[in-house]
Amino acid sequence: KFAYAKYLAFGDLNNNCYEAVFKHVGLHVIHADGGVSLRLKEKSRNEQKDALSKTVAIHFKDEYYPFEVVRHIKTWNDCGVVETWLEIKHNEPSPVKLVRADSYASRVPFQAKTVKVMSLAGQGNNEANLCESKVDRGQYVQLVSNAGTRDAWESNPGMMVSFDDKTDEENGRVLGLALEWSGTNCRRIRRHWDGKITEIFAGVDMT
Repeated sequence: KFAYAKYLAFGDLNNNCYEAVFKHVGLHVIHADGGVSLRLKEKSRNEQKDALSKTVAIHFKDEYYPFEVVRHIKTWNDCGVVETWLEIKHNEPSPVKLVRADSYASRVPFQAKTVKVMSLAGQGNNEANLCESKVDRGQYVQLVSNAGTRDAWESNPGMMVSFDDKTDEENGRVLGLALEWSGTNCRRIRRHWDGKITEIFAGVDMT
């Protein structure tokens, strides 16, 4: 489990964080007038709890355009699982083109000697080929699937990121991610030059 994971794309759980607006394009749209800017400002947040989980809904509105985003973050009491999803809506006079929408964007802030990303790739009856790549300091690794609705074709939308030299079923620090989206998607891992921070992003990608 990770005790701390800071969400970058549209703010974090503790304050109005606009860090991602300048450092990471977690949401990329083309507005009805051709503009591409987004300056999302938090308007409200709601929290709901039950016996099994807690859900936080953070409502953002653009400072200029009639464009709104609601980020939902759900945690479960009995396991280290986070479920997150977005609602995007607008009242612009004509369609808005969605280019990228990261459902998941987090920062893992601890020193790791080795960072590896593991994913599944293949076709037909041979989709479960394990692929493993090391992410060195200062590197940026991108996994892309352009298979459309064939979400397990060529590149599976899930992945695991390991933060230890040796990782197996019993040992190691691992973050697993499953993108529940059947269309074109992109998963990105960016490691800072000093090895102290690893950033992980995943979501819809129409580029």
